[in-house]
Amino acid sequence: RVWVTKEGDKCLQKEPLSVLTDTKAQIEVLKRGVTQTSGLMQQVLKGITDVTDPFKLTMQARMQGVREEIDGLCSQIEAVTARYVGLLSYLAIDKATCSGEFCLMWDNFFVPATVVDRLDPQLKKAFAQPAFVQGKSPRAFTVDDLLVLWGIKPYQYPKIKPMAQSKGDKAKKPKRVTVRDDGRQ
Repeated sequence: RVWVTKEGDKCLQKEPLSVLTDTKAQIEVLKRGVTQTSGLMQQVLKGITDVTDPFKLTMQARMQGVREEIDGLCSQIEAVTARYVGLLSYLAIDKATCSGEFCLMWDNFFVPATVVDRLDPQLKKAFAQPAFVQGKSPRAFTVDDLLVLWGIKPYQYPKIKPMAQSKGDKAKKPKRVTVRDDGRQ
């Protein structure tokens, strides 16, 4: 969720961060890249005749580790896809439903853009921005956030901290005195 400005007012715009099909495609690109890099590395390793060369000693193991990590990603994405299809089946939703559409459906149910957009500007800034809109420090919204959004619970504005005292208001610190070896100050 991000803010977009329409007619001078901030409005909520939504789009999924990641979609399963896109993630699968990205993993396949990684897999192809590792295969190509591995082939190039094998050619380079053949040209290195020194058996004590650090590159030759470490890179094969590192490349194998990368392959294993990508294979793990492939396994995870397949497991997630299977669970997602099972969830769609359980909810009697068409199995061709894109994961992004599915997530937006639920997001629109719990956090409709129209409800967020009609909040007054001060409440948008103090409450909706940190709770529902991506920012510098995004966080997952809570049940309390939903209760406030839907007007079931009032928003409690944070208590304002008192401003720092000016230099003249501070209690004067005792003057620092240096005593020399001979007893003079």
